[in-house]
Amino acid sequence: VSVAEWLPSQRHLERVGVDPAVTPASMAEAWAKAHGGDLVRTETNLVDVVWGDKRPAKPEAKVRVHELAYAGEDVKSKLARVRKELADKGADAFAIAALDEVCWLFNIRGSDVECNPVALAYALVTTTTTTTTTTTSEGGGGGD
Repeated sequence: VSVAEWLPSQRHLERVGVDPAVTPASMAEAWAKAHGGDLVRTETNLVDVVWGDKRPAKPEAKVRVHELAYAGEDVKSKLARVRKELADKGADAFAIAALDEVCWLFNIRGSDVECNPVALAYALVTTTTTTTTTTTSEGGGGGD
């Protein structure tokens, strides 16, 4: 069930807080319409406030290359396929926040999430460039 599908059952809540830093405006608008009440933009993420200084540090494990023999396709080829889809859709860029998708696209692996071979990594692929960010500066699978 999506938030937009669940909110109508919560009409008894007159005002619902939304963190604008992590909730796109279009999504918040859909939620407000589904709920029928007020959505309140919070100044800060309320979970971060409650967590305070007890929040664990972000992992900084090394990122490692997932060898081509196991990956089955090189990064350059994968990026070319993504860029073809960008062109077909008339888009200029594609933001990737799913950790497994970033790791697959750039043939990297990590150990930032227990029992999962992923790194905390995000990417932006444009028609001519790629930008990636991780919690560590070591390793990498290459790109453009």
